[in-house]
Amino acid sequence: MKMVQTLESPRKRRLLQAGFLSLALTLGACSLVPDYEQPAVPAPADWRNQTATVTPAALSSDAAASVMSSAATDQLSDHWWTAFGNDELDRMVTTARNDNHDLLAAMRRIDQARAQAKGAAAPLFPTVEADAGSSRGGNGGTSDVSVSYNAGLSVGYELDLWGKNRAALESADASFQGSVYDAAATDLVLQDDVVTTYLTLLALSDQLKVAQSNLKDSQDTLALIEIRFKEGAASALDLAQQRQQVASTAATIPALQNQYDQNQAALAVLLGLPPAALKIQNASLDTVTLPGIAAGLPSTLLERRPDLRKADADLRAANAEIGVTRADFLPTIQLTGSGGLASGALTAFFQPESAIYNLAASLLAPLFDGGARQANYDQSVARYKELAETYQQTALTAFRDVEVALSAQSTSAAQEAALQESADQAQAALTLANLLYREGAADLLTVLDAQRAQLQAQNSLVQARLTRLQAVANLAKAMGGGWQDQQVIAGI
Repeated sequence: MKMVQTLESPRKRRLLQAGFLSLALTLGACSLVPDYEQPAVPAPADWRNQTATVTPAALSSDAAASVMSSAATDQLSDHWWTAFGNDELDRMVTTARNDNHDLLAAMRRIDQARAQAKGAAAPLFPTVEADAGSSRGGNGGTSDVSVSYNAGLSVGYELDLWGKNRAALESADASFQGSVYDAAATDLVLQDDVVTTYLTLLALSDQLKVAQSNLKDSQDTLALIEIRFKEGAASALDLAQQRQQVASTAATIPALQNQYDQNQAALAVLLGLPPAALKIQNASLDTVTLPGIAAGLPSTLLERRPDLRKADADLRAANAEIGVTRADFLPTIQLTGSGGLASGALTAFFQPESAIYNLAASLLAPLFDGGARQANYDQSVARYKELAETYQQTALTAFRDVEVALSAQSTSAAQEAALQESADQAQAALTLANLLYREGAADLLTVLDAQRAQLQAQNSLVQARLTRLQAVANLAKAMGGGWQDQQVIAGI
């Protein structure tokens, strides 16, 4: 009978332990994190200004489309800037993505967020600590000395009854993903900045050539007037007016050169270089091909833009944080256990009778905290609502960016065509005015008007060409570019 009781007792203990374990697992399956729903954003059925076509260089590969996204197959290439067909531009974008310090700082923020996510997982596991020591003691009145030795392990574990620790990990994971999307957004802005700044440099170079060519023509006309003035065929007024025209044209060159130097310095910083180290080989927008890029369907934009993905990740993190603050209202159970060896004699240290152990469970239930937990909960809910509004505003801004870029593509194309005709006619008018002036059939005022009109028309044509090219770059940026690039998400 005694043997039977001895056998039954372990069974009962095992059943009881299994019951407690099942209860802990059941409670641990609880989660106080609200079900996440992405805020609804009304997307238009199509773009109002979609007129552009797609060049082969602007299309994405299957590999790029498969990384971190299931966006539509017409999404941009992860190297969309190559569609401009300029090798120097390609090298500059590559250099910037490798050496730009803002982008490198964003990558380091990914490392920080990854470490924080790992740290958030730690409470889901037990803590184990080892300790060992010895002591020696006595008093001054006797020669008795006591010596003791001890060594042991202690284990602690908090039952995640309400899913608080798992909610904290979920929030940290979402924040980590947000840091990835933030780096991708930084990368995309960098790409667009390099492209548009480089194109601006080429446009300024063209405008400098226009100004220098017009200055030479004005100087040639001045030389002719000086000869005619000496012969009495031209008045002093004609001579003064042409000298003023030469000086006015010459004054535009330093201003253009200053703009060129400023943009060159800005481009060098984007590339992670000191301004003096940057040398531009190409010197004209003629070295750039005008690509066509299609915007695709508006409904795919929410998955393409990294800033939208970051806003979504931030919202998920805030949603999980609500679960953390909810769990703070509920009790926590801490399990602790320790075991080891303790003896007053080192020779008996490893004997069975030296073994000691301790098991404990503690429950901590909040009763009164002056409203601190309620304040934390209210703050987490308000934070979630704020980020929900931010997400919707970011989405609407994204739709606006695409529409503006598409409109710029369409209108700049029409403007460039009209300004090309204007420049051609201005050149023809200047040639005819000079011819008539030499023959005495037109006065100098006609020539001066033709010179000013021709200079303005040529400058406007260069600016229109730049606007059209930059509209393509802006559309690529508005559509999210190639943010799936492995360089941005490396190490995930």
